[in-house]
Formats: sequence, structure tokens, C-alpha cells
Amino acid sequence: MERGRFCIVAWCFAATLWLLTGPENTWPLTLVGAAAPGSQASATYLGVDTTTSGNWIGHYESEGDVIAAKAVPASPPPPTCSAAGMESAPIVRNDSGRKISLLVPRSSIIPSDVAVLINDGDQQSIAAGKYFQLRHAIPDANMIHLRLPITSTKGANYAISAQEFSALKAQVDAQLDTNIQAYAITWTQPYMVFGGPAGAVGITSAFTYGYDRDATRSSHYFNSATYQPYTDFHIRPAMMLAGYTPQDIVSLIDRGAFAQHILPTGNGYFISTTDARRSDPRYAAFRAVVGEWNHRNGLNMAFVDNSAGIARDYIQNTPHVLFYETGLEQVPAINTNQYVPGALADHLTSFGGDLLATSQMSILDWIRAGATASYGTVTEPTANPSKFTQPMVLVGQYFYGNTALEAYNKSVLIPYQGVFVGDPLARPFGTEAYFAHGVLSIKTSILRQGIPYSLIAGRSCSGPFTTLRSNISFSPNSYNMITDSTGFHPYYELIED
Repeated sequence: MERGRFCIVAWCFAATLWLLTGPENTWPLTLVGAAAPGSQASATYLGVDTTTSGNWIGHYESEGDVIAAKAVPASPPPPTCSAAGMESAPIVRNDSGRKISLLVPRSSIIPSDVAVLINDGDQQSIAAGKYFQLRHAIPDANMIHLRLPITSTKGANYAISAQEFSALKAQVDAQLDTNIQAYAITWTQPYMVFGGPAGAVGITSAFTYGYDRDATRSSHYFNSATYQPYTDFHIRPAMMLAGYTPQDIVSLIDRGAFAQHILPTGNGYFISTTDARRSDPRYAAFRAVVGEWNHRNGLNMAFVDNSAGIARDYIQNTPHVLFYETGLEQVPAINTNQYVPGALADHLTSFGGDLLATSQMSILDWIRAGATASYGTVTEPTANPSKFTQPMVLVGQYFYGNTALEAYNKSVLIPYQGVFVGDPLARPFGTEAYFAHGVLSIKTSILRQGIPYSLIAGRSCSGPFTTLRSNISFSPNSYNMITDSTGFHPYYELIED
């Protein structure tokens, strides 16, 4: 990168940091040490790692130089109709010159459901929380301020005791409204809780299920259809906005904000490797998810069986990666791939969730490479597939319009030893519509098998409504197109009958 252009990029990022943290606060150059475990050592300036800031579509120039993101606030949604259990879908094109509103069944948590947990003793947490609020339009009332001392001693902050966590959780509970359904945790450490009856517990699971023996049971949230986990199950699932450096977290949040209703086809890779201990537990699941989803109007999915060692255990220089699941202690070449905003990636190994340790590849490496969310365990789980993501559930929940937080949390049956990392509100799937030449066309991924749907329209939010289409037929596990050629209507609703 030319020096002049680097200075412009650095200046833009410095301005962003100044706006986020104020002139009296500064970020450290990196979170721990001079370079992340397993990454190339590289020059850093104001927290921008110019070598390994993540390879994701939309933020690389043709020669591969990383362009630091500018702070772009989320735009408030335009005024529209509202109804319980419904949400507004974007009208991406409209040649009528008149406003159109489309409501569809709600399929995920929304920004006002999320409490953002900020450690006021950690400048990176403060800035990450402010940037996440800015990019996702989180209400001020949802910003929860705590204080956890962070020391400069490497390893001293990885875990907190069960007693310390109880005091922390009490601080959080005292500030929550009952409308809060989930947590976004804005610090990278601590990431585990120790000393409780369940042993070492990932901090996202501790916030969701606690750290006693009950936490070790199967999750009622697993593969559920709810978008209100606190209302329905009295739990609040969590995800960490974590990264090796501030730039990693800023880039992560940018990817999550960009991945809203982009309706990707993407490419999914599910790889059975020569490491049988780490691949065999999900071998059948990998084959099944590809068989179910790799079809026309579905997703582009591939099962790679390299258990015999004939080819490679990994992909490299691969574009448009949307899902990447494998079983290896270290996954080579992940920085050579190009990831779709909203991409999910994980590897089954014992300590992928031990975020800042170096014994095995950390799931933070996925985040740095360009993935938008990941999962791993903080302590030895044994080769129990129930303690790792189930690909059929992960892909299905994500495709039906769940956020990354929901899809990942719902995909692990026994998650107490794990941590979920990523942008909680990343949501690439859902619904979009356009109106052209008197025809409304709706493209959606949210239709669920066994539920009948109708399209209705009216002249106002309160009706009266006319049924335009009923008993809409659709293909499961597919993008579906719904069209109406009866001309312009200002208000549409796609409803469950």
C-alpha cells in the first residue's frame, strides 16, 4: 500500500476512534502482545493490523489492501406499519413513486432486544460497545456498564471465579428490563468462569445458563423456533464481540452490519479430514446437511471427504465462503479465502474457545480471517458431538432468518463448555421485495414447512385487507418467490394462516 493512501486510511480510522472513545481515551495497539497467536507478525498503527484484518467481500481493493471502515451509523427504518409478531421487510426497488409497506412474520431478535455489556475498565470494550451501538442502532437504555479490572499480565484475565461471576451477573440483572432477550458481550477477556460445580464454563454459556450442574443439561433452546428466548425459556443467549485487536472487532461489526437481508447463495464447505478424532463426530451430519441444502433455489454446499488423505484437509484461495465447518487442531490457509458478510465458520477441537491461549487454533483466527461468527470450547469436551455445532440446525436456523447469535446458540445441544464469538445481529437471510410494472415480487427464506401462508393487502395499516393469495405453495429449505400482479397496494402483509 502506498504511504500516502495508508496515511489517509489511518487518519480516517483515527478519527473514528476519536469519535467513539473521546480524546481522553486511547486504544492499545493490540489486545495481547505484538501479534495474535498463529498470525503473521505485522505493523500496527492505531490498532489497524495492515496484514491480517480479515478477507471479506466488500472491504478489499483489487490488490488486496485493507481499507479501514468509517463509522457509518445504522439508518433508522422508515415509518411503516407494525403488528405483533411481524416485522418490516425492505422494498429494494419500487418504480411506482409511492410508498409501499410489507410486513412478514418475525423470525429473529432485533436490536432493541439486545443488552450490550461493556466493561468500563477495558478501553477496547468501551469502544467496541459504542461502535456496535452505532452500527446496529441499539437503544441507549440497553447499554449496560460494568467494571472488571484488566491487568497487563498475560493470561491473568482469561478467567474469573464463580464468585466473581455471581457478583458480575448481579450487576447486569439489576440493570435489565424484561424486554431484553439476549446479550452482546463487548470484551475479549475474561472468556471463561471456573470454580463452579460444572467446572470451567464458557462465559457466554454462564450468562445464559449459569455455572452449576443445571448448566450441563441439554438446552431447551436447541433448534427451537422462538425469537423470544427470555420470554419463552427464561434464558438470554449471549455472543462475544471479541477479537485479537480493535481493528478485528471493528471489521467484525462492519461485516455484521453489512450482512442484513443480503440473501446470499454463498458456498458452504463441510470437510471430513484425516484427523478422525475431530472429524468423525460430525461426519454423518456433514453429509446430511449437504444432501438437504445443496439444490436449486437452496445453497451451494459441498461435502469434502478427505478422511483417506487423498487431497487436502482444507480449502484455500476460495471465494464466497458462507459456511466452513471442519475438524482439525489447526486449520491452514483460512486467511486465503474470501468470506461472505455473515459467514459462519468453526472447527471441532478441544480448545478452540480458549481464545487467547496458543495450544490449538483459536476461533478468533476465524474472525480475523473474515468470518462473522464462530464457536469453540474452553476446556476438554471429549469428542461429544452434542457439545459442538450441529450443521443441519445451524444452517437451517440461519437460513430461516435467525441472527448469528440465535443460529449458533440453537445449534449446540450442550453448550456449557463453549463460547460463541461474532456479531450477534448479523442476519444475511430473511425477506426482500421489489415492485416493478405493477407487480410485487417477494423473495424470502423464512417460510417454514407445515405452516400455510397468505398474502393480503389494504389501503391502510388497519385495513380492511383483501386476500391476494392464499395457501401459498413453497419449497422447503429454499428461497421462494411470491408474486402478485393485481397492481399497486400501499400495505401488504405475508401472514401465517
